[in-house]
Amino acid sequence: MKKITILIAVFTLFFGWQVNAQITSFPYVEDFEVNDGGWIADNTAAGTWALGNPTGAVINSAASGANAWVTSLAGQYNANETSNVSSPEFDFTALAAPSIEFSIWWNSEFSWDGMVLQSSIDNGGSWQNVGAVGDPNNWYTDGTINGNPGGQQEGWSGRGAANGSEGWVIARHALVGLGGQGSVFLRFAFGSDGSVQDDGIGFDLINVFDVSCPEPVGLAVAGITSTTADVSWTASGTETTWEVSVQPIGTGVPVGAGTSTTNNPYTAVGLTAVTDYEVYVRADCGGGEFSSWTGPVNFLSACDVFVPDYLEGFATIIPNCWDEAADGDAA
Repeated sequence: MKKITILIAVFTLFFGWQVNAQITSFPYVEDFEVNDGGWIADNTAAGTWALGNPTGAVINSAASGANAWVTSLAGQYNANETSNVSSPEFDFTALAAPSIEFSIWWNSEFSWDGMVLQSSIDNGGSWQNVGAVGDPNNWYTDGTINGNPGGQQEGWSGRGAANGSEGWVIARHALVGLGGQGSVFLRFAFGSDGSVQDDGIGFDLINVFDVSCPEPVGLAVAGITSTTADVSWTASGTETTWEVSVQPIGTGVPVGAGTSTTNNPYTAVGLTAVTDYEVYVRADCGGGEFSSWTGPVNFLSACDVFVPDYLEGFATIIPNCWDEAADGDAA
């Protein structure tokens, strides 16, 4: 009996060390089907994070297999919740341009409840946001979350068709500034206010990998006219050539080549007035190697001078290119 007890103790210690050991091999993939993989929930402040099979009214499945992390597997998150799920320790010493990709489903009261992804290089002493509102690839949707996830206000927030994800989507972002760091922790931090709860947020199927041709960041559109728009971005590597694709909104990730350019900003021309567009950009690192496409960033081209014959049926109030005075009278 004593031998069996010792063996069980040794096995438990070994298994626990394996789960929580520093991650040094990449790409790293975790689907949470075997166990939590060293990801630990902190639910001390009204937290609801749980790993298992989601059966909520909205979040009712995992993205892969049976298990996912969700703020309450079968119900709703709590009021005034401050909680997080933190990763095992990563060693990015050998990674020049680490990136993260994961599946996410958000359904929370917009601008009041939400979640952010943060990183720490001082063993959790301080945390910094990964990315910012407006970044492409299904990144943060709001910058004024009253529930203060992770002690700040940026993150994923919203519900339904208006601003929720309406299912599992893939989010991706460069882990800027973390390449070469020997000790990195990540955490998904959630926060809610005191009223109105929903299913919340789930994440699954995490992939951390090094990128030899990193995608641009900070994609933005400015200087919009009826026929042109200025597209800008920030290079993540040393590349000096990019491909840009400006296309009708809803087209999706380009399947072919874009327009090659060495100009940043790049001026898109030949647009149609009062038309919704989306823009993607990718780095050309030479030798036939390209980064992933980053985007979309959506924009509406400006109004133009309309030449008769012109018809406006006012099916939408207020229609594009029309304005209403504050008092309802023509200005």
